[in-house]
Amino acid sequence: MSNHKEWLFPYQVTDHAGREARKLALTLDLSQLIDCATRVPDVDTHTANCLDLLLTSDPDRYSILVTAPLGTSDHCLVKTVSTYSPSDRGPCGVRRVWRYKSAHWDEMRQFFASFPWRPACFSSRDPTSWADAITEVIRLGMEFFIPYSDVASGCKARPWFDADCRHAEACKQSAFLAWADARTRDSPDTRNLKKAYNQASKSCKKALRRARYDHIGRIGTKLASYPAGSKAFWSLAKAIQSNFCRPSLPPLLEPDGSLAHSAEEKANLFATLFADNSRLDVAGKTPPSLPPASSTMREVRIRQREVLNVLRSLDVNKASGPDGIPAIVLRNCAPELSPILTRLYRLSLETGLVPKSWKLANVQPVPKKGSRADPTNYRPISVTSILCKIMERVLPCVCNSFSTAYQRSAQTRHLWVRR
Repeated sequence: MSNHKEWLFPYQVTDHAGREARKLALTLDLSQLIDCATRVPDVDTHTANCLDLLLTSDPDRYSILVTAPLGTSDHCLVKTVSTYSPSDRGPCGVRRVWRYKSAHWDEMRQFFASFPWRPACFSSRDPTSWADAITEVIRLGMEFFIPYSDVASGCKARPWFDADCRHAEACKQSAFLAWADARTRDSPDTRNLKKAYNQASKSCKKALRRARYDHIGRIGTKLASYPAGSKAFWSLAKAIQSNFCRPSLPPLLEPDGSLAHSAEEKANLFATLFADNSRLDVAGKTPPSLPPASSTMREVRIRQREVLNVLRSLDVNKASGPDGIPAIVLRNCAPELSPILTRLYRLSLETGLVPKSWKLANVQPVPKKGSRADPTNYRPISVTSILCKIMERVLPCVCNSFSTAYQRSAQTRHLWVRR
């Protein structure tokens, strides 16, 4: 650590490394913007000090905000904002969490039943536009009648964080702001306010620790009540694993021997590997020519009854595809959505075209045996649209019904000939 009394105040010792670091900053015309304490120990006799630096060549572009530490840490949260930063056009990293238990299913069914589907979705003969429009209407109904919250995708879940924890953190933040304001004004109450903040910080740590331990105890009691190895036991065990640890991929080995560390590098590596393994080497071969058939099969027509039966038998625990349409919505609104989806499936079958949105998939790499650093030891699992999976299940039902009807017709014809 480089100590310099001009930076890491209130330290009064400047070592050789500190002098060289400050000399380098002055040579590069760098200014240090942090001018307040960033570490506040919870011991009354210990002095708050500045341990965090922000060096920049253009200090007028940045604003600094120092707030109370997060959780049980004693290091303050330092936030800097650049007034000239371009808007972030990348992915926002926010996922939407739906609360299906609080959904208004009756209102949603009425919404789908009374929606003007024909002018909104069926104005052309393109299955892709039909599928996109139907998906948009279903998503609109979900936003209207299912409560939801947007959660940062990279944040660690804290299911144990309750109202007591929220109140304790609010008290700590309020005490910190009061102490920081008094310290800036050199108020005589600074020492008392520092003690009040330390007390609020300790109370906050106790509240967080108590809430977490109580949550773990409730989970343990619930696990003990389930039969070992049962479905309910393993479902809860998997939920615990996702709450208390963050699954991630280790650094992956690139073909050139380097390591892929970032999420983007890993995703690109897997995309290249899976694409190469899925590509067929036809070497310019032409498909074989088939002799003409001597008989023709009558037109296969998808009926609404088959679509309704498949919708009612959907597994609500299956993951949704890239379109975000969950199985629980399709199952609960099956009578209202079955005629709409029947028209879509009939058009796709008549035109011989698959909607482009059904060709997309969320690919999840699953490790196999061997080193997890080797990307070849992973196999891809593709999660596609549930609307496409429904059609894949409807077609065998239709073909089976057609085959049964044909067999019955043949038996009847055979009896008629014998007579």
